[in-house]
Amino acid sequence: MGLLVSLTGCADLLGIEAWQDPANADGSGNNGAGAKEGDAGEGGEGGTGGEGGAAPCSNGVQDGDETDVDCGGTACGACPDGAACAGDQDCVSVFCSVRQLCAPVDGRVTCGAEGEDGPSCSDCIKNSLETDVDCGGDACHPCRQGKACLQDVDCLSGTCVANVCALGGPGVDCYANADCASGQCLGADLLGGACQ
Repeated sequence: MGLLVSLTGCADLLGIEAWQDPANADGSGNNGAGAKEGDAGEGGEGGTGGEGGAAPCSNGVQDGDETDVDCGGTACGACPDGAACAGDQDCVSVFCSVRQLCAPVDGRVTCGAEGEDGPSCSDCIKNSLETDVDCGGDACHPCRQGKACLQDVDCLSGTCVANVCALGGPGVDCYANADCASGQCLGADLLGGACQ
């Protein structure tokens, strides 16, 4: 108590108010010590409500059932060309390519028949040495996760498990967050990015 008295005395000498417990600002809990007459404080104004989090379709993260960052799926708007997609409805162009990327309508291939030059990697048919439709094998680009494969080189992730392409690990090529085990594909675009 002597320390409190000496501190209060110092406060008076220095011309500052002594500390008081805000819960007892009216002096009721300390026998009036530290409470000054006429010092009744006014009630504070109510604070403003905090800002809500960003809307799910504008938070800069691929979440929910979005097929790419803030687009596609059932809740968000359609995705621009180059974004990942699961179906035509996910794209502004209303065309999701066999590589599961939104593409311009004029780039659409006619599926169901081989071209005049025979099998190709864009005829929407699993033919020639492809391990899945238009991917894998020696001639076509590697397949994305979930597509059929025979060996690791058939997969974009570089990992073929039980004849199915697995998700990519850190540093593996990717086109969308959905290609990576971490769910993060840094720098993804038409040319691809790298899993984090």
